[in-house]
Amino acid sequence: MTPPQLALTFSQGGALVTGAASGIGRATAQLLAAAGVPTVAADCQPVVAGPNLFPLHLDLGQPQTLAAAWQAAQATSPQPLRYLVNVAGILRSGSGAQVSEADWTELITVNATGPLRLSQLAGAALAAHGGGVIVTVTSNAAHMPRTGIGAYGASKAALHTLMGSLALELAPAGVRVCTVSPGSTATPMQAAMQVPPQQVIAGQASDFRLGIPLGRLANPEDVAHSILFLLSDQARHLTLCDLRVDGGASLGL
Repeated sequence: MTPPQLALTFSQGGALVTGAASGIGRATAQLLAAAGVPTVAADCQPVVAGPNLFPLHLDLGQPQTLAAAWQAAQATSPQPLRYLVNVAGILRSGSGAQVSEADWTELITVNATGPLRLSQLAGAALAAHGGGVIVTVTSNAAHMPRTGIGAYGASKAALHTLMGSLALELAPAGVRVCTVSPGSTATPMQAAMQVPPQQVIAGQASDFRLGIPLGRLANPEDVAHSILFLLSDQARHLTLCDLRVDGGASLGL
């Protein structure tokens, strides 16, 4: 028997990571680059270049520009793109009963339409060149109702379902499609909610929140390491799967 390979390995090719200016996206792009994967780090905010890290401006709020952005990413990467990681997203909090049309439209555009369009472009390109991997960050809020972020959860639930369909459709071409559903993570998006971390960890019965059994917020690297595993050769038989990186907050449901 061949000794087990403990370090993650990646097939030759480049990666496109969205949301790479901060949080989970930045951690993912940096880890991929450190692992030797040429990484196009895309965001609508500035991204700092580095070894194996190539910044690209990309705005999911403008879906009509994404075909050109995908072409630019292909031109920017020193190797043909083999990996797409959809991380970029926005949060708009508030009562689901009172969500404005503007907030709803923006959430669906950025959190669902944009990643879907990029995944369609990537899926076609990867299928034409022998395969690849698409990993999309959704949220544990996609899997259960939450007060105060209902519209956000709905946008992520739509994205989760779309990725499942793509996984089935692209599997025959050797393209794997998986999702990662983080819970509360120490990112600028989490900080913008202005809820003290200890309150998030403890939960709040009045909001039907059970807290985090592991007793801490995730950090961006916790989620990024899960993404890298799904991208790696060691996950070659995983598709149509979802990893909940939430410290047990969703109780495995």
